[in-house]
Amino acid sequence: MSAPSAPSATPPHPELKVRDAFSLQRGFRALTTPSTVQIGALDGLRAFSVIWIIAYHTAYAAQLYIDPARYQAIESAGILMPVTLAAHYALDVFFVMSGFLIAQLLLSEKRRYGDIALPRFYARRALRLLPAYYPAMLFLFLAEPSQVKPAILDFNHILGIDWQIDLHMPNWGANLLYFNNFLPWDRQFMGWSWTLAIEEQFYITFPLFLMFVFKRGWPLLRTFVIMFALAFVVRAIVAVVVLPHSDVQNAMFVKSHTRYGSIQLGVICAYYYLFVKDVAARKRFIRWLFLGPVLFVVGVVLWKKTGMFLGAREVTIRSAHHYLIGSLICWVVMNVIEPVKPMFWRFVDRLMSTRILFILAQVSYSTYLLHLTVIALVYRYVDAHHPFGLQVPDTPAGVLAWILPFIAICALAATPMYLFIEHPCMVLRNIWFRRRQAPLAQPAPIAT
Repeated sequence: MSAPSAPSATPPHPELKVRDAFSLQRGFRALTTPSTVQIGALDGLRAFSVIWIIAYHTAYAAQLYIDPARYQAIESAGILMPVTLAAHYALDVFFVMSGFLIAQLLLSEKRRYGDIALPRFYARRALRLLPAYYPAMLFLFLAEPSQVKPAILDFNHILGIDWQIDLHMPNWGANLLYFNNFLPWDRQFMGWSWTLAIEEQFYITFPLFLMFVFKRGWPLLRTFVIMFALAFVVRAIVAVVVLPHSDVQNAMFVKSHTRYGSIQLGVICAYYYLFVKDVAARKRFIRWLFLGPVLFVVGVVLWKKTGMFLGAREVTIRSAHHYLIGSLICWVVMNVIEPVKPMFWRFVDRLMSTRILFILAQVSYSTYLLHLTVIALVYRYVDAHHPFGLQVPDTPAGVLAWILPFIAICALAATPMYLFIEHPCMVLRNIWFRRRQAPLAQPAPIAT
């Protein structure tokens, strides 16, 4: 997806020329050779997440071609439950990492240069995201024109109010402006791109919020924690006020205000990574990232046994479950990026830094953009022609057999987009939009 790569500790090479951006040799080297100054384990997390999403959509897309009863059996199969019932938590990995990496970039820039160059930040983000996003939209439009529907804001889905606004535009127009996640679920073009809308809205608003915090002189950690606490409150309000008049997908699943808590957790992790040098304090934070979700689960289990206020218990669970998973993701992130760690976390770090996961991570954004279109096209061809006796999977074992081939097919389909679009644009942004001023002699003071 659109989470940035782990930031480099060195500036781009000043000798780079525009023609270097289009060198296939450089592109293959960037695709296959891990950098020694990147946080390799974060690439592994990105790769695992996109693998999980492809596995889920391998099952999800099959419903278009098989008997509904058989698809229900696939969804409820115990062996596939981690894929079919929990895959949406893979998206929390992307949200946490976006919060962590963007906050790390912006806070580091503020500390190093004394300010944040907003036009530069927005230009670099646009050059990173848009050049691959729009061709992926065109690919889906050519493959499935029926995806284009009227763009209607249905406030019955958003606020429980029984009226609509016809935007007088095709629904792909909402994708161009990254507010497609506020359209009703069944009217979204490229329906899986709502996650990109949430992240883009974060990229636009967080630097502005951060500059406001700096101007007011508010302590960073306290401000970030308050924003995270508000995420629970917002989800609770939506669960009580909006959800009775809507459905989970439209009310809570795809909206920025109900998913930003995972991003905010990543921001808090970036703060600890950059500013908290006391080992004991970092270890306390890491322990609570794990103990918090555990104590919450124990609490709601005991709460059920009391038989009291079970409606409030349901609201509490709806308000918290994504952010509890986000907390556990942060627990993994903070453990693997610790400079001194136990043997188990050294093993996890090495596992998530392997070459194959690095390569999958490099193409993860294009893979995410293209994967469901590719899966649907392959299924359509198999359903029509049955090459080599193949058929669309209609059993749990069949879905499992298709997962690895689809991971390979989707990654291969994404590789040309990485080599000819993504990588050239990443090199160009390092040429055109790097900071040319010298860093401060001393780190800029920041109210932490």
